[in-house]
Amino acid sequence: MCFLDTHIVVWLYQGDFSLLSKEAKQTIEKDDIFISPLVSLELQYLFTNTS
Repeated sequence: MCFLDTHIVVWLYQGDFSLLSKEAKQTIEKDDIFISPLVSLELQYLFTNTS
């Protein structure tokens, strides 16, 4: 199980894997990934304040 931080979720959404380490890429590929409710809230806040 892997919980992702907000900036990692944004990078993955943008398709920018270049900033991830080799270990991070391997973990994301092999484990189930999750985001916490707080990360979801932060993404909503960022989205509404940049639109």
